[in-house]
Amino acid sequence: MLIHGYTTGASLVGITSCLRHKIPYLLRGDTHEVGRAREAKRLLKRAILRPLLSKAGGILAVGRWNRQYWLAMGASEDKIWTAPFSVDNDYFQKCVRQSADLIPIKRQDWCAGSSTTVFLFCGKLIGKKAPEVLLDAFRNLVMKNTDVRLVYVGDGTMRTELEARASGLPERSIHWEGFVNQSGLATCYAAADVLVVPSRNEPWGLVVNESLACGTPAIVSSRVGAGPDLVEQWNTGLIFDTDSVTALEESMARACDPELRNRWKRNIPAALNWASFDEDCRVIVKCLTSIRNRPDHKGTLDGCKK
Repeated sequence: MLIHGYTTGASLVGITSCLRHKIPYLLRGDTHEVGRAREAKRLLKRAILRPLLSKAGGILAVGRWNRQYWLAMGASEDKIWTAPFSVDNDYFQKCVRQSADLIPIKRQDWCAGSSTTVFLFCGKLIGKKAPEVLLDAFRNLVMKNTDVRLVYVGDGTMRTELEARASGLPERSIHWEGFVNQSGLATCYAAADVLVVPSRNEPWGLVVNESLACGTPAIVSSRVGAGPDLVEQWNTGLIFDTDSVTALEESMARACDPELRNRWKRNIPAALNWASFDEDCRVIVKCLTSIRNRPDHKGTLDGCKK
């Protein structure tokens, strides 16, 4: 049984049922500890989790930081398999192809010319997503380079505050797209030049996967779980110090270089080959094979077909 998480009633019922009926279970989550220094809570979680991890048939880590988390919680290294957090890359690429005629129209709506660098925020306008840090960085940038635009896709409790904070910015330099359905996101990603994820706490950040699937590189904060795996590992963008307006402005200024963005884009296919459903399936099959061959689970997966 594949169980996502360990804090919900459903996941705990699943784990209990597996233990009762001696069914191997795979545990998957996206938690990491980067930027979290609460030692007492960490020790408590380790005490609770360690028995569950020791009895798991396998543990699926979504990335580098998540793997470190499982190890810190007491998981055995030989039980951990990296199955990257992925989205349906084919779906987003298909949406981009189907909306090819809409992409230049969308850029026109954003008052962006062919040479304009468009930065995109995609998410809820709430505190932990730090949309105001991006706005302040953009304010500094646009005073030095007027051929830039900032687009906010999404809505939330901070929208009114952000709109007020944006007063004084050059006319039409910022666009509030509001909520966009999943079917329309690909057009926004593809029409932008760079996705920016300034979050203060982001276990992973699937918007990075979605943006890359649409061919758009990313700038992410140092607290975004996808950063080391999808951005740094494959050189598909930049990572800046969380909450640093200056560091984010500098990263955005660098991203205004079309040659640099093209280098990032050339690396995107390799990142998507790694963060894909195919790779996840390959890893899960290898994990199941290892479980079947272990003495403590001998015979439990004999009926399993690849």
